[in-house]
Amino acid sequence: MTATSNVDLVLVIDTSASMRPCIDGLRTHLRDLLKPMQGYVANVRFGLVGLSASMSNGEILYVPATLAGGRESIEHLYATPNQYKFFTEDPDEIIKRLDELTISGDEDNLVALDLAMDHPFGPSDTHKRVIALFSDEKLENGVQRNGLLGTISQVVEKLHARRIKLFCAMPYSDAAQQLAEANGSEIEDIGNAAGLARSEEH
Repeated sequence: MTATSNVDLVLVIDTSASMRPCIDGLRTHLRDLLKPMQGYVANVRFGLVGLSASMSNGEILYVPATLAGGRESIEHLYATPNQYKFFTEDPDEIIKRLDELTISGDEDNLVALDLAMDHPFGPSDTHKRVIALFSDEKLENGVQRNGLLGTISQVVEKLHARRIKLFCAMPYSDAAQQLAEANGSEIEDIGNAAGLARSEEH
């Protein structure tokens, strides 16, 4: 088998209000991590999903952010993704977008993960596909609370079908254990928000 020389890495950032104590530390950590990655062992394309949510009149309102923009970029993602810039090879560009993320509301990390899985990754035979999720909250928490936990098996199946490896830095929980069943996945238990700011990707 030919070694994969290309990596598509989508960062998934919980942008809920609870991230305020650690978001600056996480940004610094990622800034130090991303720049040396480019060209070190592979050609890297970086993508980004930031997501927060809130309830209004019984409906969930999402505030997404991708490299291609805000709320309007989600329509592009599911209509004509190859016509918009969901990936960049420039680490400075992804770092700039990280610095622009707005922190507010609640989280919905399973929905954010699903958006990341739907990014226009390169072909799996030439690109290693990776998603890295960062959150200070357990998967059981968030705007829907336990509402989406029954879909974790579907998330695992989707990761397998799309040949995506998953890394998560978040508090460990029963739901995280289910997510860890995905082939090649890794869950780093950060304990709390302070731990997230100094988490290390393996």
